[in-house]
Amino acid sequence: MMNSILAMILCLLLFLVVLIISNFVMVVIDYYKMTYSVGDGNKLIKKLLCFSIIIFGFILIYKYLGVQNIKFFIIFASISFMLEFALRNGFKNVFYGALIKLLKLYKKGDAVEVSGFNGKIAGVNWVFTKLKDYRGNSIIIPNQKTFFPKIINYTKFYIDRSIIMVRFNEVIDINAVKSDLLECIGNSEDILTKPSPKVHIDREKGEPLLTIETWILNEYYDEVVHQNFLDIERVFLQYAPSGMEVGKVYRIVSN
Repeated sequence: MMNSILAMILCLLLFLVVLIISNFVMVVIDYYKMTYSVGDGNKLIKKLLCFSIIIFGFILIYKYLGVQNIKFFIIFASISFMLEFALRNGFKNVFYGALIKLLKLYKKGDAVEVSGFNGKIAGVNWVFTKLKDYRGNSIIIPNQKTFFPKIINYTKFYIDRSIIMVRFNEVIDINAVKSDLLECIGNSEDILTKPSPKVHIDREKGEPLLTIETWILNEYYDEVVHQNFLDIERVFLQYAPSGMEVGKVYRIVSN
């Protein structure tokens, strides 16, 4: 009985090593896909490869220990695959976290695009990344999700993002204002076209809000933000009914 328990513990420990290896392989493949912009066509191959590693390791462990008891085999198989299911995401998050730190993909304070979210890194640990967007919202992203579709660290490229938020009166033709502002932004040589400038119409705390988002090289930041500010005043004034204030900048965010 004691020998069977020890054999089971040894099998599970060895299987744990196999799980670590298979998850490490998955992380390396994902990093390669992100770095070289490889598509998702090899997703099935990646899953089959990792599943094969687990099955091969499982069989190798069982054969190596030479245990032929069918009851032992069933118990080992059941516990092994419950273990794989329970620890899969935990291992991935830790490996991705290690890769982020080792390769210095981003750090606290960097302006980034991660998992489709834009903002500043508020913190990163072995399990998740904490992002703060331009409205001050905290976004928690598991490390294994950060590589998709890709990580863009704007701080490393000396690029700043400018966000100008304007509260406006709904009597104005806001779609015409939006169109004119996009044209003004498009005519500026100092605003980057990738990522492309955006003008959003939204609501915050029930009030209508227009948000202008542009990406600028650090050295031109102050000049471009000032010009954007002047363009906003001019365009809103152009569409304002006589004597009425219809738009007012209330917040400028840089990250």
